[in-house]
Amino acid sequence: MKRYLLVLSCFLTVTYFVAFAQDQIAVHISPGIAFGRVHTDPDTAGLASNGVGLGGKVGVMYDWNIKDNYYLSGGLAFSAQQIGVKNSTIQERHEIQYLQVPVLLKLYTSELELDLRGYAQIGFMGALKINNRVTTSLAGKEVFVTKLRMWEVGLLLGCGAEYNLSLFTSIFAGISYQLGLSSMLAAQRDNPPFSKLYGYGDLITLDIGVRF
Repeated sequence: MKRYLLVLSCFLTVTYFVAFAQDQIAVHISPGIAFGRVHTDPDTAGLASNGVGLGGKVGVMYDWNIKDNYYLSGGLAFSAQQIGVKNSTIQERHEIQYLQVPVLLKLYTSELELDLRGYAQIGFMGALKINNRVTTSLAGKEVFVTKLRMWEVGLLLGCGAEYNLSLFTSIFAGISYQLGLSSMLAAQRDNPPFSKLYGYGDLITLDIGVRF
């Protein structure tokens, strides 16, 4: 009898915490613009970033409430970024697709108005390359960048506002800046003068989503 009471007690406890937990799931789509920072070491090739291009992310996040208005967020996202290189003879751009694993600290304000509050988030993002393609290259020229790094690490900063539609559902909109901390480009061993080529990808996105 005591065993059944213990099982029942554990079941009721788990049910209570699940029913009243403030943890939530968020689904977002984040269109944006991608750009990069490119250089060689030593910097003798005159390389620069080849402008900006379209990018963005789509993903799902789990927000775990750790204290009051503080949340720890983790999840998965599909990300499309671009990196370009150019000098007097080279001009090309690559689109690289990643599977990202973000880990973020999210902080909410008190209500700014009825059912409306602001948020800020900061954290790191690890990513694995799943696909890539050349989107721009000078006609008749061989592709210069032939090797891309399989992984990437970035820092993410963001802010926005969230509006509660109901007790358990809200919508949000904000802006995020993802700063590349690791080079997207690997050593170009087929081009010894450019063997130490570095290209860091940055991404600015408009974040729109639903939390439930």
